[in-house]
Amino acid sequence: MLDGSQWGKFLRLRTEAIATVLVGCAESDDFRVENHPWISDFISFLLDPVVSSENVHSFLILCGLIREERKLLLHVVSFCKTNPQTVTQTLHEPLSRWPLYEEDVELVLVTLELLESLLSVNSLRDSVDVDVIYATILQLSENAASEGLDAISTVCKQVIASLGSH
Repeated sequence: MLDGSQWGKFLRLRTEAIATVLVGCAESDDFRVENHPWISDFISFLLDPVVSSENVHSFLILCGLIREERKLLLHVVSFCKTNPQTVTQTLHEPLSRWPLYEEDVELVLVTLELLESLLSVNSLRDSVDVDVIYATILQLSENAASEGLDAISTVCKQVIASLGSH
């Protein structure tokens, strides 16, 4: 029988194994993401608000996937366009909460990194309200700077610059 910490470790290892297989498959020129419905299920799991808010590990895995393989970035963008509540609930709302608890800092940093990558794709930018996201990140940056959370403030400025350049 697994206790809570053992179950969490088991789930993390299993998630990492799936991600490793996925990156390995996606690197092949013959691999077509759309031919594998399980990939959408996996992306849905990683972006689930309950999973991602409780476990920054899922966002770290997702960041790794979309950095490693453009096919996966485009698939996640397509998933977000098909499920706009995902962008709002999972990627935008966590950035609008204030004050932050210490355990939320890493999640906010990874969420910002994920948003920056996803919003680099014009088709997603066209389907979400970038101005609202921009305003939220700007407010987060100001709040973080006033509280001495330099890492968040720095990443916010980087994302704001990236949003402005597209």
